[in-house]
Amino acid sequence: MEFHHLIILFFSFHSLLMSIFFCFKRADIKYANYLLAFFLFASAWLLVSSVLFWSNLLYDPRFIHFDLSFYIPFTLFAPFFYFYLRNICESKKIDLKKDFYHFLPLLYILVSIAPYYVLSASEKVKVNADMTIVKYITLLYSYIDAFIVLFMLIYVTVLVLKYWNKNRANFDLLIWTRAILIAFSGSVLSFFTYYLLYYVQALGQGEDYPIILVLSLFILMISYFAFNYSNVFNGKKISTIIPFVKYKKTGLSKIVSQEFKEKLEKLMLEEKPFLDVEIRLDNIAEALGINRHQTSQIINEHFNSSFYDFINAYRVKESKRILKDQKNKINISEVAFLSGFNNKVSFNIAFKKTTNMTPSEYRKLVISEHLVSKKC
Repeated sequence: MEFHHLIILFFSFHSLLMSIFFCFKRADIKYANYLLAFFLFASAWLLVSSVLFWSNLLYDPRFIHFDLSFYIPFTLFAPFFYFYLRNICESKKIDLKKDFYHFLPLLYILVSIAPYYVLSASEKVKVNADMTIVKYITLLYSYIDAFIVLFMLIYVTVLVLKYWNKNRANFDLLIWTRAILIAFSGSVLSFFTYYLLYYVQALGQGEDYPIILVLSLFILMISYFAFNYSNVFNGKKISTIIPFVKYKKTGLSKIVSQEFKEKLEKLMLEEKPFLDVEIRLDNIAEALGINRHQTSQIINEHFNSSFYDFINAYRVKESKRILKDQKNKINISEVAFLSGFNNKVSFNIAFKKTTNMTPSEYRKLVISEHLVSKKC
């Protein structure tokens, strides 16, 4: 196996690991994460199939069952990305009654390769060696690859038309949506480029190493942006995700921005919205009477913080007050929930990030200081 094979295998392993990660990632977009996991799994499958083909291991009895299986993830690559972005933007789930046509190419592929797949490994090796495989895959006509790539290009067109200007009211989410769309479009264009060069005979079969590498990089970009979606949705600057993107101004003057900053501080002090474990940036924006993008910028500019860190700072402050008042009368988990955290782990992390000590260490410090003051 050559070095460039190992590079592609590395990317396939990364896609596989990320697919597992998104299956178990805790988030309020679990369904979208499952869809993305399927997309990344299909991507890993495509990359592994390419390496097996290049290295001639595909026709080894140990791997012969992978032969033609490339077409399964090939037909699912675009639909699952479409379902993912549709769920992110519109909260729509897959409805087989309405979405069945997305799976028609897959159904066609399964019917086409079924006669070949019922063969044993030794029979598959033999029909490949004798070049008699064609009688088992008569439905799999020679231009099927071009048809699937055309199928992908249609998805790119639909996605761009539907979602390119989605989230215009929120600059960060708008740029996130466009960035992940560009990454997906680049993935599809890498397939298109290869098959175009192949059909005009500028490239031979198996000469697609650079194009598969480009595809791998675009898949890596998709997983990167998907990983950061929750952060962007909850107020993190897009410039921290894409460094060369400058933060867009909201149009608030310095005086008005300062007024909303003070209004926000008053809101946090008097109404304590941070105690709600389900609090979102939209809730704070609604309470202030401005949009979520303006709220995000006020938090970023005046507090030099993301929305999550801003909320957690108030939660930690509240937990310190509880620990001081209650001393030994309440356990750490209860303090976490009373402060607005939904679990002890995130509470410990946020508390240590703010105070450089764990809640338990802080409690011991409070108790020792209390005892010293009593003696005095």
